[in-house]
Amino acid sequence: MKIKYLLLSLVLISIACSSNSDEVIEKNSDIVGLWEMTEFQMDFAQDLNSDGVSSTNLLDELECLFVTIQLNDDFTLTTSGMGLNFQQLTETTFDINCTVSSTTEGTWTRTEQGITISPNHVYTYVLKENKLYYDNENESPYHYKFVYTKIN
Repeated sequence: MKIKYLLLSLVLISIACSSNSDEVIEKNSDIVGLWEMTEFQMDFAQDLNSDGVSSTNLLDELECLFVTIQLNDDFTLTTSGMGLNFQQLTETTFDINCTVSSTTEGTWTRTEQGITISPNHVYTYVLKENKLYYDNENESPYHYKFVYTKIN
C-alpha cells in the first residue's frame, strides 16, 4: 500500500513539475530567442568613420560593431560581439575602435521590467515594445544606451 502512495506521489510531482516548466517557457516566450543590438547611443555625436556625418548611434559610425544575445529557455545565454576601445580626446569627442570579437556565456533571470543578465557583470535590461533597453547611467565615465531587437 505504501508503494502505491509513493508511486502516486512521484507521478503527481512529475506532472506538477512538467506543467510548471511549460508555464515558465510560455511566460518567457517573448524573451527567449536571438536579440541583435540595433542602437548604441552616446550622449555626444561622433564621426568615427570620417564621412563628414556625426551620429550619436555608434552603429552608424562603426561597420565592425555588432552584438547579439541568445537567451535560452533554460535561463542560459550566449553573447557574441565586437569589443571596443574607448579613448576620450576632449570632453565631447572620443577615439573609438573595434578590437576583437568574443563570445561569453552566462545566465539570465526575468524581472518585472525585463531581464537581468550575468555573464561577467550584472546588467539589467528593460523590456518595452518588443525591445530590450539598457542604460549605463552612473556606471561608467561614458554614458551610453543599448537597444536590442529580437530577430527570432
